[in-house]
Amino acid sequence: MKRENNYEVVISGVGGLFPKCENIEVFMQKLLNNENLMSSRWKADQTGATTNVIGAIPHAEHFDASYFGIHREQCKFMDPMQRMVLERCYEAITDAGVNPVDIKGRKIGVYTGSTVGENDNVFYESIVSGFGLTVLQAAFETVGTGQSEAAIVVTTNLALNWEVSLHYNSLGLLSPDGITKPFDANGKY
Repeated sequence: MKRENNYEVVISGVGGLFPKCENIEVFMQKLLNNENLMSSRWKADQTGATTNVIGAIPHAEHFDASYFGIHREQCKFMDPMQRMVLERCYEAITDAGVNPVDIKGRKIGVYTGSTVGENDNVFYESIVSGFGLTVLQAAFETVGTGQSEAAIVVTTNLALNWEVSLHYNSLGLLSPDGITKPFDANGKY
């Protein structure tokens, strides 16, 4: 990115976990092949949702707690989003060609935007407020002004319970036919 104040920020590493895709390379290939990444999970008429499809994340329950220095008992109480964020941060750091050990003690900003976990009842505003762009802008500013020498930007959304789909549906965020159309002229979803 380049701005009027003439500083540049380079995005040098990425990580990601997407429906039916364990990494960014698989995600890109499936997008290029126009594959449907949605899965059926429950009967829509039983839940009150307009659709029964979700973007199922592969192996959401897997986590190498010992690698991250987290006791396995503590892991039982961690939000699954927290575990996935740790894994994706590691993935992005190594994708940038950096050894994670080498960032210890450096001025690295970590900017996280996520929907509120499912254990919380207030997540409506975070869904529609564009938290991903907000944290990217914050990281851009701090790196560009020298407050941080680098930044890790994370956005996350994980909905494991069907009730979350009801909330998304009530906000008008779900496509009635279960097909996401973010770049389609007729798509508002």
